[in-house]
Amino acid sequence: MKYLVTCVAVAFLLIQTSCSTQRSIASYRGDGDIVAMPDGGFWQGGGGYEVRFPRVRLDHPTHLTYHFTSLPKVAWHVDVYFAVEGPQQLEWRNDGSHPKPPFIDDLTGTLALTLRDADGHVVLEYNHKLSEFIWSGGSGAQWLYDLSKLGFTANPRAFYTLDVSIEPDAVLKDYEGYVLFRSGGHEGVSI
Repeated sequence: MKYLVTCVAVAFLLIQTSCSTQRSIASYRGDGDIVAMPDGGFWQGGGGYEVRFPRVRLDHPTHLTYHFTSLPKVAWHVDVYFAVEGPQQLEWRNDGSHPKPPFIDDLTGTLALTLRDADGHVVLEYNHKLSEFIWSGGSGAQWLYDLSKLGFTANPRAFYTLDVSIEPDAVLKDYEGYVLFRSGGHEGVSI
């Protein structure tokens, strides 16, 4: 009987963790599409969420402004990435496994991103050549990020404005990119 009660309690906690993420993302309002991430599970504190902003081409100048509020605080941190998708994965020149261009080292385009709260305070900001970011990813999108300014702590009551500027890179004529927020679960349960 004791084991049955323990199993039922653990099952309840797993279901509650999943439901709480769905509940917290339901209040999000603004640009970008928010979805629950089922990964993370109970041991990492439950699933988190992901916000994807609209895709843009990377071969012409672009300036975008997004507005949103009620960004859930289901984790300690919201990581900010710029995802790049195209016909092939880009690699660094010094990586012997990629014998043909385009190489990340050769990219001259820039990405500037500024996140402000309703009072105009800068929450997160960077402006780099695309080749100066850290690039990660396997198959699918490659994620660019600045390790020194990876993300921010969400305030669900704050209204945010996100400005994104892209100076083009002709090498990326067949590529698209988008801003991606990921928050990977809330504080885990200690047993």
